[in-house]
Amino acid sequence: MRVEDKKKQLNLSFQLLDIDGDNVLNILNLLYLQKNIPYNTRIGVELMEIIEYYLSSNVYSRSLRDRIEINFEVFITKQNSKLCLREEIRERFLGIGVKLDLDPDQPHPVPVNYMTPS
Repeated sequence: MRVEDKKKQLNLSFQLLDIDGDNVLNILNLLYLQKNIPYNTRIGVELMEIIEYYLSSNVYSRSLRDRIEINFEVFITKQNSKLCLREEIRERFLGIGVKLDLDPDQPHPVPVNYMTPS
């Protein structure tokens, strides 16, 4: 696969998580996603990793440095290009890749209607 395609797929994944469209995953985006994505899904698990990174860099840190923003470049660095949302985009929208074997004991992809208002 071409590097440009991979970066475009990761960018689309990032844009889906960036609810307010400001090209930064801020605490409001992360809390909204946490509230609306089940914890027992692969996306929920990855989201908690992003939230933990945000908290450890900005809240728990005793450093007086500037706040760390999670922009696209930080996002792909921290996710190491192994984002399950990217896998879902490749499989479901682009028809690329092998179908994911779902193990009932492991977190699985989020259903399509996970963002419906409650």
